[in-house]
Amino acid sequence: MSEKKEEVKDSGDMIITRMEVKIIREEAEENFKEAVTLRMKIESVLKYAKEVEKKCLHVLNSINKDQAP
Repeated sequence: MSEKKEEVKDSGDMIITRMEVKIIREEAEENFKEAVTLRMKIESVLKYAKEVEKKCLHVLNSINKDQAP
């Protein structure tokens, strides 16, 4: 299978082959999927941190009420 050496010019007059464009597109799609996955994981951690924060605040409020004169 021979690769056609069709060339595409970009705005900087840099010559890139269609195969290179395909590889760049695939890498960009892979990076996008990874970014979405990481964002979802971060959102999950932040949600968990908020729950922990609420529980800690509840405990602190309970302690403060018990120590009130």
